[in-house]
Amino acid sequence: MTSLPEAYDTPGAGPPADFWRRELAALGGRARILDLGCGNGAVALLAAETAAARGARWEIHGVDRASIDPLRSLPARYRDAAAAVTFHPGTSMARTPFDAGYFCLVTGQFAFEYGDPSLIAAEVRRVLRPGGRAAFVIHLQESAVVSGAAVELAHLRETRELFDAARTVAAVSGGAASLPARLAAWNRFGREFLRLERLADAQPERRPVATLREVPAALRDALTGAIPEPGDPLGPAGARDCGRALADLDGALRAREGRLAELLAAAPDRAGLQRLLGETASRGLEVLARADLHDPGGPLLAHAVTVRRPRHPE
Repeated sequence: MTSLPEAYDTPGAGPPADFWRRELAALGGRARILDLGCGNGAVALLAAETAAARGARWEIHGVDRASIDPLRSLPARYRDAAAAVTFHPGTSMARTPFDAGYFCLVTGQFAFEYGDPSLIAAEVRRVLRPGGRAAFVIHLQESAVVSGAAVELAHLRETRELFDAARTVAAVSGGAASLPARLAAWNRFGREFLRLERLADAQPERRPVATLREVPAALRDALTGAIPEPGDPLGPAGARDCGRALADLDGALRAREGRLAELLAAAPDRAGLQRLLGETASRGLEVLARADLHDPGGPLLAHAVTVRRPRHPE
């Protein structure tokens, strides 16, 4: 909901965006910012756009353990902002390549809770200058983001049987199977497609239902693009193209399943949040402010925390 750059496209994009704007507003004309677990750089891009609008000279870095490549993968409208950020793929939040005391602000949106909080807090303290701040937006188990992720993950898993049926259609259509066998495979696909349609119609919430509608539609399009009429055979080239399309879609959705499962495992409950904040204190960071982030008049989205490295020497 709030990790993509598009979350900042419009005024009133939500409490997480407002939280980051307040944190960035406290910076002067020169600043060094480190965004932990940056992904495609939602917070880093917001910082770059803010600096450009203010005429500020900010040095912005983003680290992520994944093989991120925002300059290549982001839509064109974000390229200028992304070019102002130095991204560091394959980099642990707990072991960054920067000198001690290098940054005045460290940020992390849905990042801190994904690693070892003790190690991350120690690294945050190391790279912050005395008096520097760190700010984090953290998942909570009770939030709408996490409950939505649980529903979406369940829906993705519901599509597995349809994937199996689609593979069977592709396999028998490209082999020496008889017409009755090809039609039987299509009938199985059709029954499963209708089951997911009925399941989508029965869902009370709109957003997670997209999975139950879009995945079947994508599978149908992959099959009908190669096999215009149910029961038609596939030549070798068509079988390869169809198989590749199904494999690409399967890989993308399994990756999505993995990210959702990781989110659900990482999101702390209230007691876990207290333990996480306790780790920051044990590493010499003092909590300045914390608050739940809600949609105006709506559900809980996340928890926001701002901490500081004390100015006094140890």
